[in-house]
Amino acid sequence: MIQKLILLIGSVFLFLGCQNNEVYSSFCKKNIKRPTCLKIKSLQEETKSFIQKELTELEFKDRCDFTLEAMYYNVKACTNPMANSVGTDFDGYARITLLYKDECYYKVQQDYKGTEWQNSMKAILKHIKDDVLKAQ
Repeated sequence: MIQKLILLIGSVFLFLGCQNNEVYSSFCKKNIKRPTCLKIKSLQEETKSFIQKELTELEFKDRCDFTLEAMYYNVKACTNPMANSVGTDFDGYARITLLYKDECYYKVQQDYKGTEWQNSMKAILKHIKDDVLKAQ
């Protein structure tokens, strides 16, 4: 009976340990004014339009001191045999770097499992709203 209980508890911890949805964020510079506008740079058009729909607090302009560089990357798209042989516990990551006058101001990233980069991007944008837009 005790062995079954230990096995059950161990399985739960193993499963929960694989569901790491932690968002990693950090400021590169502090004491910069709060953004009032953003210029978005992304190689993926779907990422750019997703951010414009989700981040309604700011005006998007082509000329702005703040640039938001956004991307997501699916590891399965990697064709390097050396990288693929190691294996990973995630399928991709979503990352945003906020630049002020072309220098890093804030960066945030989250790994994801499966193909749902949008959920990670939403979590990242929440951090930007909480850490950058509500600060100061």
